Amino acid sequence: MEVSEYSILKITDSIIRQNTAKSGGGISCSPSANVVVSECIIDQNIATRWGGGIGVSGLKWGNVEINHCTITRNSASERGGGVYAFIEGSRFTLSNSIVWGNSSNTTHHEFSGIGGKIVITSCDIRDGLDGIDREPDEWFIYEGNIDEDPLFVDADRGDYRLKRQSPAAEMGPQSSVGGALSVTSVGKRLVKWAELKRR
Repeated sequence: MEVSEYSILKITDSIIRQNTAKSGGGISCSPSANVVVSECIIDQNIATRWGGGIGVSGLKWGNVEINHCTITRNSASERGGGVYAFIEGSRFTLSNSIVWGNSSNTTHHEFSGIGGKIVITSCDIRDGLDGIDREPDEWFIYEGNIDEDPLFVDADRGDYRLKRQSPAAEMGPQSSVGGALSVTSVGKRLVKWAELKRR
């Protein structure tokens, strides 16, 4: 899903899955995009360069907020298997979310952040600060986060609800979207972004 220049977009209670792009396999944000993503599952997306789940490239005038999302099993060829955020003068916020089990061909599989204002609060991120690629002298806030297995019900079957004993109970989607694939859904189906563009 590409969020183009000067766009304003809110995505909620959705599953973004199995898409491929150069940057931002699941969601790609332009420098002037204003995006809020909440209560979503972003999984199994591929970026041929950076940002398997979410790619934010050169954000200058917009803002990106991700809250109560699960970002997992995405991959990037270069950096930021889960999230890639290149911020120039704007702000990127990640809160109350789970970033776990993503991969890239570099050392930081979960999150790659460069420049600007990056705020990460109350999240479960695999490898903690070690799982985050960032420039040491840049404006960066990292508070109230954990690095513990979120204990998905059945990740292999796409059920990202959390088990009762999960240490990340207040993180990730709090709606029913986490188990959307584990129950029969009447009148609903997953649609890939490519299908929407063909219509």
